[in-house]
Amino acid sequence: MNAGHTQGEGNTTTRNPNAPDVSPSYKNNWKYKTCSDHTYCLGAGTTKVVEDILEALSEEQLVTKYYTLTPDCLTVKEEYAWDGASGPTIDTRTSMRASLIHDALYQVCRTSESDMGPANWRRLRKAADWEFRRILKEDGMFLLRRWVWWGAVRGLGGPAARGTPYAFGCPAR
Repeated sequence: MNAGHTQGEGNTTTRNPNAPDVSPSYKNNWKYKTCSDHTYCLGAGTTKVVEDILEALSEEQLVTKYYTLTPDCLTVKEEYAWDGASGPTIDTRTSMRASLIHDALYQVCRTSESDMGPANWRRLRKAADWEFRRILKEDGMFLLRRWVWWGAVRGLGGPAARGTPYAFGCPAR
């Protein structure tokens, strides 16, 4: 099967060629996991933020068992698990890659907040939200839905980026 198609029962349907190769993963409340490494080239604004953060951390790159972050790219490693789009919505071909990259960048925020300082944490969170919106556009999400989703992550994403429980009772992961 090539990367641009998925096989149904006797038919072929086109899928987003940029979408990560994923499989369902219902273990520990995660809906998806990557089947291979997925590298995403960061936008110019995010690259500058990441360079500043790596400099503040005295690192050339951040490497964990889940991701590798360099000034230019984020590589989400094989078997990285995430929950897809959050909130009262459904996951679609236009949201999968954005939710993966956004969740991984928020994980960088959570794991490095105390080391990078509050100003850099705010800059990285904002950059992650802009990357989210940019990927939604690249992957074809229509304008109104894209703006609503971006507004939701900007307005409500702080606790997720900090790893603190949400005010309305949902546990942080």
